[in-house]
Amino acid sequence: METPKPMQGTWKLVRPDGQTYHADSPLRCVSLEMSERVPPDVQLARVMAVVGPLERRVRRVVCAAIRAADGAVLLGVRHYSRDMHEQIAARCDGEKFKHRMNKNQGFVDQWGVFMPREEAYRVADDQGQIWDWRSCGNGLEGRTLYSESLY
Repeated sequence: METPKPMQGTWKLVRPDGQTYHADSPLRCVSLEMSERVPPDVQLARVMAVVGPLERRVRRVVCAAIRAADGAVLLGVRHYSRDMHEQIAARCDGEKFKHRMNKNQGFVDQWGVFMPREEAYRVADDQGQIWDWRSCGNGLEGRTLYSESLY
């Protein structure tokens, strides 16, 4: 649906003290007045107070992860990919990451929080990260995510 454009010509905003602002739209007149009256750092602080920190508002799936019984997490391109095998071999406690299945294979978000495949599927689906729906699985708790679904 298209919104009507403002009438052509010069718009004028007059403050109670007589100061005038001229622009090609009513919103630009208000913007000129506000820019003169409210410093840019205050404008930004007001917007951020309403919006909140943007990086905390959108959760994304970042990479594959394997969780050990003690809660330690190993990250990699894919589950048990070459890079994961190299990490397992290089660690003195690498054995704890071998043969981890089901709820212990998942993904991490941008804050390093581990997610089982079902939770990761919901996050990736919400953010439009899934490019190959056919490679997603079906688990007892719903759809499951595989790294092949992401990249």
